[in-house]
Amino acid sequence: SSDVCSSDLQNNDLDLRLNYCLDSGIKSQEDWLAYKNEMIKKYPVKDPQGRKHTALDGTKVRSKSELNYISVFLGRSIPYVYECPISIEGNVIYPDFTIFNPSTGEEIIIEHFGRMDLLKYREQMLWKINMLMKAGYYPGRNLILCFEDPDGNIDLETIARTLDIYIPGIPSRQSA
Repeated sequence: SSDVCSSDLQNNDLDLRLNYCLDSGIKSQEDWLAYKNEMIKKYPVKDPQGRKHTALDGTKVRSKSELNYISVFLGRSIPYVYECPISIEGNVIYPDFTIFNPSTGEEIIIEHFGRMDLLKYREQMLWKINMLMKAGYYPGRNLILCFEDPDGNIDLETIARTLDIYIPGIPSRQSA
């Protein structure tokens, strides 16, 4: 994720806070996906020309690493949305992935940080994490923070094991 925020939008009606699904009666993953996809349609895509890679399900993403996440999501039938906007204190933030935990009905945000070698990127990362925490997303609870190794790689197995911690009992399609 390069530019982590856009504050160009009027966000008075954009209520995508923690537990919105539970508070609004959205409990099934189908209803959650429908709601999230409506939000994506309602608000502009951040930097659409930056989405240069196509996942197996047709989702356009910004990095090859993000393709790996989608591969794991699809392999485990985990419902996800890519860059679904969240309004926090008048800023619109586009988390890399928002997934749905069917056993709890809660959302989990996954942020992938790849350019840790760049100071401006690290500063934006810290700002974004702080904003997500203000909205009720906390590392270790409902916010997964992932980082590439110094060579720019992320391991599919690490992604899968991390998801197993947050959403236990989701089988892999390959093992099901």
